[in-house]
Amino acid sequence: MLKELKKSILRPDKLPHPKSEKEKEPTSILMNEKRQKILQHIFKFPCIHLHGIARNFGFSINATRWHIRKLKHVGYIDEFNLGHRKVYFPNKSLSDVDIKILGVLNDKKIEELYTEILKIPGITQKELYERLNKKQSTIADNLALLENHKLINSRKDGLYRRYYATSIITNREKATRKPMKKYRRFLIQTLERDGVEPEILRSTDKNFHIRIRSGKGKSELIFYFTPYDRFMI
Repeated sequence: MLKELKKSILRPDKLPHPKSEKEKEPTSILMNEKRQKILQHIFKFPCIHLHGIARNFGFSINATRWHIRKLKHVGYIDEFNLGHRKVYFPNKSLSDVDIKILGVLNDKKIEELYTEILKIPGITQKELYERLNKKQSTIADNLALLENHKLINSRKDGLYRRYYATSIITNREKATRKPMKKYRRFLIQTLERDGVEPEILRSTDKNFHIRIRSGKGKSELIFYFTPYDRFMI
């Protein structure tokens, strides 16, 4: 650089110009490993909240928020205010009903509770807090939340109240199959708009395996289209 600067004294037209930040960065905002991980995670666990994403990858909250903002700006994801926090999901992929259901179930404690009820229909509150090693008050509050969202119902059986999963998840899983198949077209259009060249490697009912390219960079990504799959026990 010093030699070039000395030469430029005699030939100012040859003065080196450092590349701008814009020129250094790849065209697509998705050619970033952390953003790729975050986006694929949001597809697999739609309606997950900020802290859940950061905790899963060990990213800082501020860094995760910044990457999410980038993904949202291009149109890969959207957000929904669910109570006191925002949840994130693939843009234009879910109905309000699904957003609210998945937003509740993506709380780790509630998901564990709901999964136990799925596995053991008729389980009691006492059995739940013994199996999950949680406070009875916490279990009671989360059971009430699941009942409010019509994800479970309960029946009195002598001294005990037994809990059962409703059919809502099965019904919603069936309802999302066709829209999620069509959603692949929207995803391809979003990728192309972002400046990548998507190449479909494999497409099934459950996922979409693609290769993306931008400049000299390339990556392989898998997007899942089964938001309720892990609850189909």
